[in-house]
Amino acid sequence: MQIQGSAGFATFTPNIQFQRAGLALTGGRVYVSFAGVCEQEHPDSFAMAHGFVMAYDSTSYAQVGIYATTPGPMAKDGNVWQGGAAPAADSAGRIWFATGNGTSDVTLDTNPSDTLQALSDYGDSFIKLEPPFGGLFPNGDWFTPCDQSELNTSDADLGAGGPLLLPQSVGSQAHQNLMIAAGKSGKIYLIDAYNMGQTKVVGGSTGCADPSNLAGNPPPAIGGGGEDKAFGVPAYWNGFLYFGGAFDQLRQFTISNAQITPYSVSSDPQAPGGFGNAGAIPSISANGSSNGIVWVVFSNATDRQGCTPTTCPYGFEGAPETLIAYNAANLAKLVTLSPQGGYPHFSVPTVANGRVYLPTGNSVVVYGVN
Repeated sequence: MQIQGSAGFATFTPNIQFQRAGLALTGGRVYVSFAGVCEQEHPDSFAMAHGFVMAYDSTSYAQVGIYATTPGPMAKDGNVWQGGAAPAADSAGRIWFATGNGTSDVTLDTNPSDTLQALSDYGDSFIKLEPPFGGLFPNGDWFTPCDQSELNTSDADLGAGGPLLLPQSVGSQAHQNLMIAAGKSGKIYLIDAYNMGQTKVVGGSTGCADPSNLAGNPPPAIGGGGEDKAFGVPAYWNGFLYFGGAFDQLRQFTISNAQITPYSVSSDPQAPGGFGNAGAIPSISANGSSNGIVWVVFSNATDRQGCTPTTCPYGFEGAPETLIAYNAANLAKLVTLSPQGGYPHFSVPTVANGRVYLPTGNSVVVYGVN
């Protein structure tokens, strides 16, 4: 299987692209997403990178589609990384994802077909792609915040987080199919997944109103200690939403009739300064609508790039980590563990068959759930 191709004026260049988002498998296709290499380490090459999503047949491994987020002749970035999260997908093979800082020159599309505009650039946007056909993604929809320009200049990537599709039971008659996400601005976005609104207001700034954001104006914010930012995807269970922002505690919201309401915030001495610079990406285990548990893993490190051989003995991603399980109904703490091996950035506990699987800097730790 070869990772290659181009879309518009954007050509995939392997030595400057990096797969940071997870893989998505839907409709017999594997979706692979790409960003640029770390701009702090490779500032020159990062300027030439683009966000890409490529689709491969899961049986033949042939490439069946390629999409560039910034395909214009002078465009760049628009990276797809989402704090390591994979694109969201529905049963029809559609996918949704978020892009990071980059060129944005879209305007409100009056075409009722909601087709993505050819050669338009979608930095700091949510994008929906229909299944590929003939090597291309022919249809789609998008949402770009009104303050995109400010997000871009302040390095407040919308695409630091990714979208989560929600069950129709929490929607409204007007908006039955919802997606929710938050990025480096810490702002929560609740968007109609099948009518995303598109709206971008030229010259918008902090505090501008996004009519398509059903979370309100201003919407609730995630993050603490002056660092309003979130990474990865939130979790959902039984009418509740869970976010673990940077330097924040675990936050719980209710969602009903397409409206979200703050409900509870954890208070844990194991995380006195919050979840550290990378926050915590929650995952859920439950027996249907009962016995829900929220799992988070995090490091209190304020800056992973400030690690020393003493504080991070396992290297760059080796800051000490903490695993906490909370009661999903009321955020009461159930257990705290300290795995050995260091904290990989943006890692997520995986729960399956009565076990919790946790990546570390040099191993995978497995816990039994009683």
